[in-house]
Amino acid sequence: MSLPDTAQRDQFRALLDDLPMGVSAYRLDDLGDARSLRLVYSNAAAGRLTGLDPEEEVGRLLTEIAPGAWETGLPEQYAEVVRTGAARDFGEIVYEDERIRRAVYSVRAQPLPDQSVSIVFEDVTERHELNALRKAQDALAETEAQYRFLSEFLHQQIWTAQPDGHLDYVNRYILDYFGRTEEEMIGAGWQDVVHADDLPTVVSQWTHSLETGEPYEVEFRLRRAADGDFRWHLGRAHALKDDEGQVAKWFGTNTDVHAHKTQAQTLADSEARAQALFHAVTDVVLVYPIEDGKPGPLRMFNEAALRLYGYSEDELATMTVSDLLAPGAPSVDTALERIFRESRATFQSVHKTREGRRVSMETNARLLELGDQLYVFAVCRDVTERRESEREILRLNLQLEQRVAERTERLEHLTETLAERERQLLNAQQLARVGSWSWNAQTDQVEWSEVLYDVLGLAPDDFEPSLEGYLALLPEEDREHLGGIVQAALQTGEPYALEHRLVRPDGSLRHISSRGEAILGEEGEGIGLRGIAQDVSERVEAERELRRTHMQLQLIVDSAADGIYGLDLRGHTTFVNAAAVNLTGWSAEEMLDRPQHDVIHHHYPDGSAYPREVCPIYQVMQDGEARQVKDEVFWRKDGTALPVQYTSAPLFDGDTIVGAVVVFRAREHDEADA
Repeated sequence: MSLPDTAQRDQFRALLDDLPMGVSAYRLDDLGDARSLRLVYSNAAAGRLTGLDPEEEVGRLLTEIAPGAWETGLPEQYAEVVRTGAARDFGEIVYEDERIRRAVYSVRAQPLPDQSVSIVFEDVTERHELNALRKAQDALAETEAQYRFLSEFLHQQIWTAQPDGHLDYVNRYILDYFGRTEEEMIGAGWQDVVHADDLPTVVSQWTHSLETGEPYEVEFRLRRAADGDFRWHLGRAHALKDDEGQVAKWFGTNTDVHAHKTQAQTLADSEARAQALFHAVTDVVLVYPIEDGKPGPLRMFNEAALRLYGYSEDELATMTVSDLLAPGAPSVDTALERIFRESRATFQSVHKTREGRRVSMETNARLLELGDQLYVFAVCRDVTERRESEREILRLNLQLEQRVAERTERLEHLTETLAERERQLLNAQQLARVGSWSWNAQTDQVEWSEVLYDVLGLAPDDFEPSLEGYLALLPEEDREHLGGIVQAALQTGEPYALEHRLVRPDGSLRHISSRGEAILGEEGEGIGLRGIAQDVSERVEAERELRRTHMQLQLIVDSAADGIYGLDLRGHTTFVNAAAVNLTGWSAEEMLDRPQHDVIHHHYPDGSAYPREVCPIYQVMQDGEARQVKDEVFWRKDGTALPVQYTSAPLFDGDTIVGAVVVFRAREHDEADA
C-alpha cells in the first residue's frame, strides 16, 4: 500500500484538525518499555482540550507531556495496544497534573502501523457533571438523606434551592470553601460571599431563571476563605419539574474557572511584553505573508525598520519586501525558493531607503505557519562597509544632527516629565494618610485616628475601636501572629514592624504595614502601645505582578538565538537567556547576581586586563546612550576567548536608568580563524 501524497496528507490533517475530539499519535520506540511512547502527531482539538501547544509537544515523551500519566497505568495499557494490535476503550477517566487542567476524559486507543497507537479522547466533564446531578436527583427522589450523603463526597460545590430561590441545602465542600456554617449559607446567605460588583448580575440572572424556569448559568467571583481571594466561578442550575411542569426544586453547582478566566489577560500582558522586546531589537525585523507564492504587504515591522527606511507606519504597511529592494539586488523569488526548500535561510541583499540610499543587508529568514497562512519572519542587519568619503561624512552629519535634535527634544520632554513627577510627588505627600492608634493596656482604652477608619474600611459611628476588634479583621494565622507580637512588645518594650493581611467588612482583602512601640510607665514598664497602620496592598500586588512579568519575559528572552543578559547599576547580572549560557559555557546560576565584567569581559583579546571603567557596557549606564561593538571578546568558562559583536542599551524605569541589557552573538569569521 503506497503512502498518500503531500496534498492528501495535508487534507487528512486538516480533517483531523476539524474534529471536535482530540487525536494524538504516539510511537513506541522500545516495544519493551512503555515509557518510550513518543508523540508524533496531535490535532488542534487536542491542544484545546489539554491547553498545550501541539507543535511544541510533538517529539516529546508521553511522560514529559503528561507527568502524572504514569501513575494512572495508561502508558502501559497504550503500549499493550501496540504489542497486541487490539483496540481498547478505557471509558471515562479523571485526569490532571501541573500541565493539564483537571477534566473528565473519554479515552479510546487504536493500534497504528510502525509500532504506533492513536489516542482519541473527548472532554466529557460537563456531561460527567450533569450525570452526577441526575444521579443526585434520582437519589433525592428516593430519599433526601441519600442525596446529601452522595454530595458530601463530591469535590464540587453542590447546592439545592426551593422554587422561590432560597437555598435549602449546601454540601460540605461549600462550607469548607467559604468557611461558613450551614445556617449562614442557607436562604440568601450565599450573597455575602459574592463579589460586590458581580452580585447585581447574579441576582438578575437568578431571578430570571426563577420566573421562567430556564436553566441558570452565570460567571461570577466568589471569596475563598482559605486566602480571602475572589476567584471566578461558573454557576449552573437546572430545575426539577413536576408532572404539571412546575418547578419542584433547583439543583445547582459552582465550578472554579478562575484559571481560564484570567488566561486572556495573561496573554494580553505577554503580547505587550513581546511587542516591547520586538521593538527594542536594533536590527530590522519584517514579517509578511505568502500569497499565491508571492510576498504580500508587510504585516509587522519594528521601529528599527521605520528609522532605516524612512517611511511612515501607514506607508510601510502597504509595501512588500520587493518594494524595499534596490535595483540589481537578488530577486525575491530566488530568496523564497531557498526559504521554501530549507525552511530558514541566510542571504545577502541590498535594500533602499526612501531617499534612495542603498543599504547592504544580511537577512536571516524563517518560514512560519500560523493557522492556514504561511509567513516569512526576516531579521535584516545593516552590514554596509563605511568608507571615508564626503557622502559618508554628510550622511553621518545628518544622522548626528537628527540624533541631537531627537535627544534635545527628549531632554525637553524628560525635563517636563520630571517637573510633573515632582508636582505629583508633592501632591501625593500632601494627600497621603497613615492611620495611627494608641492602646492603654491598663484601661484597655483604644483610640484610632479618622484615617485608620478609612484604611480599615470602617465607619467611626458604627464601630467601637478595640484591640480585639482590630484583630478580628485579620485571617486567623495573621491574627495569632500579630497578637503574639503585640504581647511581646508590651512585655519587652521593643518596637515592632510587620506586614499582615486584613479583611474589610466589605470582604476585600488588604495588605497592611503595621508598626508599633511600647508606651512606658514611670518605672520603665510597658503600660500600652502606640503605632501606625498603612495600606500597602497596591505595592504587594505590584511585587506579585513583577515576579509574574519577570517569568514571562524570561521565556521570551530564552527563545532568542542571540545571547541576552541584563545588568543592574552595580554591574551584577539580573537575568540571562539560554543562548548566553550556551555561548559562554557559564550556567545561569554561575552568572546571576555576579559582576558581569569579572565573569566574561575581564581581559582584552591580547590578554591584557580590561578596566571596568572603560567598558562600553558600563558607560551605557552612565550616559544612557546605546553602544554597538563589533571587535571584542567575551571569555568562556573554559578560559577560551569568544569573539563577539554586541549591542548594549540602557534600561529605564520612567526617566531613570536602572541598568542595561546586552545582546551579543559570536563573530563567525573570527571563530573560523581561531
